[in-house]
Amino acid sequence: MGDRTLRRPLLWVVSAWASGILLAYSVPVSPGAAGGLSLILVMAVGWQAWREWRGESGLAGAEAMSLLLLLGVVLGGACAWSADREKLAAWPLLRYRSFGAERREPLLLEGVVLSCYRRPPDKREGWEVVLRPERWQSTPGSYALSLPSARGLVWQEVQPPALVLLYVFAQPARAADPTGAGARGRPGEQAASVCSGNLASLLPGDRIRVAVELRRPEGDGNPGDFSFAAYLARRRILAVAYADSSDVAVLVGSRAGGLKLAASRYLTLGRRWFLRQATKNLPQPFSALAAGVILGDKEEMTEAMEEAFRRSGLSHLLSVSGLHVGLLAGLLYLLSKSLRLSSCFRRLLIVVGVAAYVGLCGASPPATRAGLMITVFTLLGEDRSLERVNLLAASALFMLMRDPFLLHDLGFQLSFAATAGLLLWSGRLWSLLAHWHPWFGGQVGASLAVTLVAQLSTLPIIWAAFSEVAVWGLLASLLVTPVMGAVVPLASIHAICAALPGIGWLEWISRMLLLLPLRYSWAILEAVGRLPVSLVRLPPPPPGAILVLAALAVRLAMIQRGGFQLPFHHLRPVRPPGAVIIRGLAAVLVLICLGSSLSEIRKGRHLLHVYFFDVGQGDAALLLPEGGRGILVDTGPAYAAERLVAAVQRVTGTKQLEAVFLSHAHDDHMGGLPVVLTRLQVKRVWYGPGITASPELQHASVPAAQLEAGDWQHLPGGLTVEVLWPGKDAPEWSENNRSLVLLFTYGLVGLLFPGDLESSGQQALCTDIAGRQLRSRGAADLLRVLKVPHHGGRTAWWKPFYRQIWPPEVAVISVGRNSFGHPDRHVTASLAETGLVLRTDLFGAVHLITDGQRLIVEVWVRDEVGLRRPRSLRLWDSQTAVPNRT
Repeated sequence: MGDRTLRRPLLWVVSAWASGILLAYSVPVSPGAAGGLSLILVMAVGWQAWREWRGESGLAGAEAMSLLLLLGVVLGGACAWSADREKLAAWPLLRYRSFGAERREPLLLEGVVLSCYRRPPDKREGWEVVLRPERWQSTPGSYALSLPSARGLVWQEVQPPALVLLYVFAQPARAADPTGAGARGRPGEQAASVCSGNLASLLPGDRIRVAVELRRPEGDGNPGDFSFAAYLARRRILAVAYADSSDVAVLVGSRAGGLKLAASRYLTLGRRWFLRQATKNLPQPFSALAAGVILGDKEEMTEAMEEAFRRSGLSHLLSVSGLHVGLLAGLLYLLSKSLRLSSCFRRLLIVVGVAAYVGLCGASPPATRAGLMITVFTLLGEDRSLERVNLLAASALFMLMRDPFLLHDLGFQLSFAATAGLLLWSGRLWSLLAHWHPWFGGQVGASLAVTLVAQLSTLPIIWAAFSEVAVWGLLASLLVTPVMGAVVPLASIHAICAALPGIGWLEWISRMLLLLPLRYSWAILEAVGRLPVSLVRLPPPPPGAILVLAALAVRLAMIQRGGFQLPFHHLRPVRPPGAVIIRGLAAVLVLICLGSSLSEIRKGRHLLHVYFFDVGQGDAALLLPEGGRGILVDTGPAYAAERLVAAVQRVTGTKQLEAVFLSHAHDDHMGGLPVVLTRLQVKRVWYGPGITASPELQHASVPAAQLEAGDWQHLPGGLTVEVLWPGKDAPEWSENNRSLVLLFTYGLVGLLFPGDLESSGQQALCTDIAGRQLRSRGAADLLRVLKVPHHGGRTAWWKPFYRQIWPPEVAVISVGRNSFGHPDRHVTASLAETGLVLRTDLFGAVHLITDGQRLIVEVWVRDEVGLRRPRSLRLWDSQTAVPNRT
């Protein structure tokens, strides 16, 4: 593998450690067994190395020893990840979390604040507080907070520790307890006074008491969803809670100790002061833009601004990374040179300055990686010849050993992928460009090479995470990134000028200078956002393709530089044939991955796929027939519209829909229609009575038609739909009872969508002509699927409908968090007597697959802690399993 490979031993070690983490992430691994076996292997290799050092005959060669060592490291990584996950799974408050529509009683928590950020200006006013609960008790919060003393409360300690994300919304401040006895601290501590309602000055280390209902983080119920639960679990946050500021008691005089909390406290104060001075007198949106670029602060960043960065492919500029830290280190180096500091003081200045900046930025993974590399490089000496890839691997190994969950962090992945690409490929690409045209031999070619390599290195990760690519990302990065580099020093100068009194004219000059790059960058962002086709959605890559590509990239980087003539001189490489073969295989693999990804959305198109999406308290289902486009039945509530559109595009791989059926005019069934019509290409809309006056349909540019009982349609792929209800007397009924009742038939499988039809409507349906047809179909030898009406509410239960008319083999209840008591326990228990009952709040999206003869049910299983990605699980097969019957 050459000398270059031998100089990079840590690259193999960190790859083995990361492989162990991925192994434990994919399959359950016992931390005790993995750790013990890892220790045995490492000790065996050490013993063998000791024998060889003493000159005794070895039992194994260097290759076998290396293999055993790497295997031990793999098991060590698996042990570390599994052990950390088991600690989280043992958190005692897990069983007290509300999940889906199930609600639990509030708990009284007392804990330490780790961070507090104000919510963005376009959201409800309030704060996001990360709380580490230390003790809890189950007394209702409104009663406990009003107690004259806390000594009588029975507290339980929270061990092992985990975190809670607390959303506190601004409310008028409640009068504080004048006696100071409203919230006493721990036994033996001095009584603490209570300050309620104002959290603007809350700092790390402060203790608070709050009564809240803990909830499991949501947002991963559909295939391809961003898992908010997994994102929080990687930060050790296992629950979210909501409270008004008037219900939060800040325990004054009961601050938590510890060096880490003290450092975080002072860094938070410094961060707030610096941002206040650096953005002083800056108008919006430039104030928010400067704060985001300087320290990655998004408190003033609206969703529209973040969307502009996403569409232009520049979201990485809002995360402090190697660009920012490296620029600061360079400025500190120039400053120390100009001051003629000694080598020792110069290194100390750079290390301390970089460490302070990383701390001010919140020690994000990209900033930490850059800080570690610069610190090691500075301490070892700027003039020494260092293998920088080895240094990058050492930084990754240190961070992953300290926190194995970082491997799943998107910022960590993008940072190391971009840095590795720059170290391995930017010089070669620059050389290629310089040989192609002399004009690229200067700074222009270097900037182009760096930008291209960074974009291509992170493209597979972005593809896998978001299934979208910013078309104009490369152009925007070339135009904006060099200018953004001037924002950090100019903002620092502006902060100093704004802090010094009596020099208003100098502060005005520094502000005008800072506004120049900000105005230019914002103009580019707006211009790119107006360009056509800013974002292109791609189908998800096949499993394992990203890892294979990463492994090939590492292997190609280990090939020594040789006499490869650039650019493609005579199309004859002088490099050894093995290198050419490996490069060719890499290119072929890329094409195979792309082709298999495109074919992924077409596999099984001879089947009918039915998805009941998780849209909270609402209904939305997609039918994907053979050779046709998707058919959407209801569009869910407005707050889940974006998630619905993303899920539809994820499973279909296209923006086109054959039709949208709307059952009735309630928001939980058609609130997402405006977003669906805007973001997707809908061929036709069909609706029931009561939706004619809908403004969304009146202004839509798609054909729309009303349906009533007796209508039927032949849909693509052999799918038919019949309208069973309502008839011409629809205006006499309530809105729920005017719901379209749709029967989709595919071979011997019938799928009934009754909207929110209540018991009175069910009785009328069953006495109508269509009801008699439904009864005859129900008696036939069909595999019956039912979307349970009205989210399983008691008002939608008429027993004969579920027993004689349409007894389902599979009953799907689309439900989310609500205050109506949906689904009713009697309804779910009665349905479970005759078939399989699936709830979207518990199982996430429900996937049905049928060929017209056989029915298969799959669900997306969600890990309790949230660290494991939702996985598809085959739950029921009509040929091999029969639902429980009484």
